[in-house]
Amino acid sequence: MKKPILLFAMALVALTVACSKLQESPEPAGSQQEPSTNTEDFISAYTSVDDFLAKENTVKQNFNGNAESAIMLTTQAGIEISISPMSLVDHAGNPITGSVQISIEEYSEYDAFHKDQITTETNNNVLLESAGMFNIEVKQAGSTLRLKDGSNYTVSFPTSDPSMKAYAGTQLPDGSVVWEEESNWLTGLDTARLRTLFSPDSFRFINCDKPIIVNDPVNHVIVLNQEDEGKDWLATLYLKERRTACRISKQTDGSISVNPNFQLPTGEKALITIMMVHNNLVYWYDTTITLGDSPSLTVPKLTPITKQEFTARAQYLKNF
Repeated sequence: MKKPILLFAMALVALTVACSKLQESPEPAGSQQEPSTNTEDFISAYTSVDDFLAKENTVKQNFNGNAESAIMLTTQAGIEISISPMSLVDHAGNPITGSVQISIEEYSEYDAFHKDQITTETNNNVLLESAGMFNIEVKQAGSTLRLKDGSNYTVSFPTSDPSMKAYAGTQLPDGSVVWEEESNWLTGLDTARLRTLFSPDSFRFINCDKPIIVNDPVNHVIVLNQEDEGKDWLATLYLKERRTACRISKQTDGSISVNPNFQLPTGEKALITIMMVHNNLVYWYDTTITLGDSPSLTVPKLTPITKQEFTARAQYLKNF
């Protein structure tokens, strides 16, 4: 079973978004009730946004294999992974035999992106559209394994788009992942539905992407209540059809916005989520938008989210 997805929150926020046709997300079950006065109803197990993210990681997909045989597996989103026989070694380079355990964290849906705060931003300020991404670990008896020198494995993604390229991800201290193109990983179309990377040389974050380039890009500026700018908040913009996610953060000019180098496509539906942890309580706000126009949106004063609201909101955002 999947764990509940992240809920994104902020209290006492005044938000102005340069976007079009702002649509409030349907309210979850129970949201019309009077705020609870029972503190046991609230989610209060977190001390900060980082603490929340650390405890709400994506559920891993687990597989078993034998290091002496070919290991072939297919993820829930249809990514096919093949590891050659006798290509695994321990940290000292010793060959591995016998059973091994493979774990996959896959990022194909909104909830997985935001549980681990995965974004699709490159190291040179380009926003990516993804055909699939994952993080892979291989272990034996709890010890992490790697590929022996000169070995590689094969990854096939469910897309036939020839413009998709291979990217490897590096996780930053804040939990986000920055992607860098791996031009040395040979790619090709092996069937009508798969784009294959023939030579990843390590187990890490892997992504099959292409840059988003549009003729009339738009950006979004958020204006926060001055009191809330210094609080512990996190904001994200997500494009479902493109499997694209990027942070909304303070820029060098002092504004709070999407990176101005990113090209957001006019007319597409997007989800903006904001989360804050304050005094050990979780606050949230989210709204769907159509990219392109620039009306203002003021977020009403929020109360801490209750466990009942948490569950209801999780179900709605999972189906976004």
